[in-house]
Amino acid sequence: MVDFNVLLAAPADSFKEPPTWPAGTYFGKISGFSTGQTKGGDGKEPTPTVSFSIVVTEAGPDIDQEDLSEIVLTNRKWTKDFYITPDATYRLVEFIKSLGVDTVGRAVKELLPETISQEVMVTITKSLSRREAGKFVNYIDKLTGKN
Repeated sequence: MVDFNVLLAAPADSFKEPPTWPAGTYFGKISGFSTGQTKGGDGKEPTPTVSFSIVVTEAGPDIDQEDLSEIVLTNRKWTKDFYITPDATYRLVEFIKSLGVDTVGRAVKELLPETISQEVMVTITKSLSRREAGKFVNYIDKLTGKN
């Protein structure tokens, strides 16, 4: 766990922006999950979500190793959210099935603990930030079981 006192006591100029990851395929494991909801706003109601925490452990064959020279894969904790609505929960169920979890006759909430430590294939995208002009950001575009 991060010790905030140590971070806050460090010189301000010792922090730098982490590098953007190259877009492509990576492999990792589910390290946990949580339930929550989106912020809502602008007249929209919050939407319930299930968020998976992912630790990337290796780059796929489509990633040039030279592009990873400044990146320690396991240092970044990624998350992927699935909306829980009548029209969207099927995506969560498809993801859980891709992990090899038997879903027949079982409630979705019963399946979630079985996702922990499962191996996954992660497609990471790199795109221009909508909030900061000229900056690139990464996000998980696709998450499936490695099976």
